[in-house]
Amino acid sequence: MKKSFLLLNVLLLTALQLFGQATDAPCSAPTLALNGAQQCANTSTFTATGDPAPLCSAAANNTAWVKYTPAASGLVELRMTTTAATNVIPNATGGFWMVLCTTTTACPSPTWTVLGCWRGSTGVSGNVANAYISLTAGTTYYIMIDGFSNDNGAFCIEANTPPPPPSNDQCSGATTLTLGTALPNQFGITATNTGDPTTVPACFGEATPAVNAPVWYKFVASSTSMDVSTACSPTTGTDTQIQLYSGTCAGLVAVAGACNDDINGAALTSGGDYRSTFTATGLTLGATYYVMVDGFGFAPPAD
Repeated sequence: MKKSFLLLNVLLLTALQLFGQATDAPCSAPTLALNGAQQCANTSTFTATGDPAPLCSAAANNTAWVKYTPAASGLVELRMTTTAATNVIPNATGGFWMVLCTTTTACPSPTWTVLGCWRGSTGVSGNVANAYISLTAGTTYYIMIDGFSNDNGAFCIEANTPPPPPSNDQCSGATTLTLGTALPNQFGITATNTGDPTTVPACFGEATPAVNAPVWYKFVASSTSMDVSTACSPTTGTDTQIQLYSGTCAGLVAVAGACNDDINGAALTSGGDYRSTFTATGLTLGATYYVMVDGFGFAPPAD
């Protein structure tokens, strides 16, 4: 009997180590390990007592917390997936936010700095929200998982080593656009904001950071007026924002009026269209122009 009891304890300990439990309070948040086990929880009974207001909404709702301290500076993937047990109430297309925070004072009374937030496109089982973000070695980052418009339910979150950035991650590697020819399946999932503009484009729907993880395109003006748009499905929730620049990669100048966040920023269930489009006028024939395609709220740009 004694041996069986000891074996049971070992099995229970192993199970807890493999399937961690995100917590309701940040000061007891479990630690994510790079390429390690997921941390999971169900937020249906969680509160937001003492939690910071996320940049992406007015107030937190049912929140869970994990934390991550990178051993080396660089790009890390934070990936959250909802599960079959997800109970999205009351907004069936809301989903979950992930909110990245640091603190300048230690627990039990942390002083929060909210760095940014991002979410998946829908609030259904298998919804994925992920961010590829450059983090600093030795800094402890707290990730608050919050339901959009009071959504709550089950999720899992993990930290992974990402693949390398795309070739058009920076302006100097901009992909050439051809008039009338669409480039399908463009994804900036592992893009960074290294070397990107630090001034927020006028139309972007967020102020911090100036850009998240954009990718770059370029074209030579064959007319003084040209249309540029992202072509993702209007119902996928892929949320792009775009800005046109003149000049050179070393000296980019934002083209006035050639900036767009959403075609229609309403909820998807109300006819929202998160694609981006603009008509640039007053262009110089033969000049090269650069298009920066970014994703809203740390979402990777895609079309």
